[in-house]
Amino acid sequence: MLLTMKVTGSHVITSHLLIVYKVEAFVARHRLPSPPGTALFSLRAFHEIGEGEKRLALVYSILRAVSPHPWGSLEAEAKHRSRKSGPLMQSLWQTAQDRSLHPFSGPASVMWTPTALIDRDLHTERLEACWLASRQPPSRAKAPSLTIELSDPVTQAVRDNQSLFTILYDCRFAVHFDLQKAPPGIVDNITRGDIRLFIESSHRLVYPLIKAQARDGSNTVLFQWVSDTPTLRQKSIQADCSSSNSAWISIDWARSFT
Repeated sequence: MLLTMKVTGSHVITSHLLIVYKVEAFVARHRLPSPPGTALFSLRAFHEIGEGEKRLALVYSILRAVSPHPWGSLEAEAKHRSRKSGPLMQSLWQTAQDRSLHPFSGPASVMWTPTALIDRDLHTERLEACWLASRQPPSRAKAPSLTIELSDPVTQAVRDNQSLFTILYDCRFAVHFDLQKAPPGIVDNITRGDIRLFIESSHRLVYPLIKAQARDGSNTVLFQWVSDTPTLRQKSIQADCSSSNSAWISIDWARSFT
């Protein structure tokens, strides 16, 4: 009896790992270029993943990568509840034409937006219907929580003689500061309290914006990501984001699909 239980348990683990490997391979092969913090897949590719547990594992992988909830938490994976993931999968795998698809907000604070890319070959050109998964914009009530003052961390880094430090913003972006490369005087002004440093959300895709606020309340943007937002039937999607010139601030997407 004990031997049977061990074999059964081993079989379950092996089956789960096979699904994980297949999903990772699927993402590596079919994920299309898209703005940082998002995931873009064609509707045609979705139908190649198969059914059942493979679809569910793919959905959890996308939610885990895009959600603003802590990576790997149950909240970032719709709490593994079928009543939440079931309707989501039904919407994503519908075979309707791209013109009948509509944006919607799903579990894990992830928004799904239909878009279309031009698929060209040697003789023809056609629109490829796609789904773009992105962080759902915060509600008006939750938006203030995304504005964080960074004056104290900068001051503490100076006291500790630490020129480099990193913060995690919105559980999605690693924001790096190199105080030695900051413009002349700005760090001293922050430590004296003449300038306050803030990070807040910007853009529909909820990207970090870093600004300096003077005593009179005036703001100067120090770093901002700007990205083209895909829309239905847009011909192309800009995969890279441009930013204001800043040698002392850099940002990386801190999530992954694994």
